[in-house]
Amino acid sequence: MRIAFSGTGNSGKSTMVKSFLHTWQQYETPEKTYRDILEEENLTHSTETSIETQNKILDFMVDQVVSYDKDSKVVFSKDLVPKSLTALLIYLPAPKLLGLSLTE
Repeated sequence: MRIAFSGTGNSGKSTMVKSFLHTWQQYETPEKTYRDILEEENLTHSTETSIETQNKILDFMVDQVVSYDKDSKVVFSKDLVPKSLTALLIYLPAPKLLGLSLTE
């Protein structure tokens, strides 16, 4: 099961993920985040972002989410999955919409 916690900045998402992982130790969270991509590629973000940077972030997040199959025990925070991507990949039958098969 892929689980995503989403919320506004400083609302306790990271704390919730840590608490969740402490209680349900069979779950994991990806070590790498989109912030690592920003640092690795020396990209600006926030108010100085660009379409290219946003596309790289989105590509990274999509690749990361779909790299886990439906039976994976993984927890994502908003930093990894924006609300629109959460809805697309977790709540809807997104793999079919994207032409992906997570069972192969």
